[in-house]
Amino acid sequence: MGNPEKITTEHVEQRTIKEIIITPEHGQRSAEFRRSVAKLKKDGNYRCPITDRTTNIQVHHIAEFSLANVIDFDKLKAFLLVIDPFGYSEQMADQPLTHIDDIRNLLPLATEYHNNINNLLGNGTGIHNMTFPAWVAQFVCKDGQCPVPQEGETIETVLERVD
Repeated sequence: MGNPEKITTEHVEQRTIKEIIITPEHGQRSAEFRRSVAKLKKDGNYRCPITDRTTNIQVHHIAEFSLANVIDFDKLKAFLLVIDPFGYSEQMADQPLTHIDDIRNLLPLATEYHNNINNLLGNGTGIHNMTFPAWVAQFVCKDGQCPVPQEGETIETVLERVD
């Protein structure tokens, strides 16, 4: 076992990840999508659960929209009971999930946390551009301690603020 007195010193982790996924041909947003977004708005849930903002919102599909043709909707329904930010999966547990645009599969996000790239460093801050653990770190760290460089920040700026 390692020395409990020894700690790892602060360091910058930079990874290059090669992700390969075959994206089937897919269509446009559906009437189901429009109904789901309207319900999110009606229920007061068309807001980013991270920033609580209701402007500059993009709707993210938890299971990717472009993969609708290969999704097992029973598996997706079970998975969405785990990730259920607005409680729709629990409320609709007795209803089948049959469409990728079902409200249970939608997550409104502030634009910068959906598909943003920090142009200064080229790192992502959006869920489509980084690993899930790094994406989550942006929201669960103590105030002022976010280890992910945000738009316009340098590595040095982040190193100064992170303990």
